[in-house]
Amino acid sequence: MSGQEGFCQIKIGQNSTLQFSPLWASASQNHREKIRHQIENEAKINATHKTSVSHCPVLGGIFFSAQPCGLDIEVIDRVQEKTVARISSANEISQMKSFQLPPAFLWAAKEASWKATRSFDQPQTLSAMQIEFKQGAESRLDIEPSAQGIWTAYHAEIATDLAIAQQNEQRKSIRLKGYCWLYRHPNVIADLVISVCWAQRDSMND
Repeated sequence: MSGQEGFCQIKIGQNSTLQFSPLWASASQNHREKIRHQIENEAKINATHKTSVSHCPVLGGIFFSAQPCGLDIEVIDRVQEKTVARISSANEISQMKSFQLPPAFLWAAKEASWKATRSFDQPQTLSAMQIEFKQGAESRLDIEPSAQGIWTAYHAEIATDLAIAQQNEQRKSIRLKGYCWLYRHPNVIADLVISVCWAQRDSMND
């Protein structure tokens, strides 16, 4: 797949890899089969990695990580503020505006965070994911030669805690951390938001 036109691969830290291609876009023929084939190929290299998949009409992606993870890709112009407001608190909307972020950033952050909790007790709705944006450092991206396109220097770091009540009444906290970037792929005429998130569980009683 790495030889296909438009394929990009980016290492994030030491144990995570983000791959995407226009061939995996939802508007691309047989995109699900192509994504499944790529996941199977990667599993031959590292069978223990967790995966998360996302696709919009113009681009599809797969996030591989050593820990539970989530990925979301959105076309910026397709996400409206009124849509995001239905699943967000007033504080989240206010913070989004103070950072001058488009609504797609908040939606993508919630979606990626929600996906990252699927190995735990996943909430029923995106509104349960309370997002806090922070300024991050784009140097966290280790961009390989195959990673074509334009990554903006400005992006947002996301962080949220989600308390889960277990059957034994001990409360656990799922700690999530991730990033959002504005991205322009060389084969796609659209500005995109890409959000990734990792999750781990800690006991709040420890």
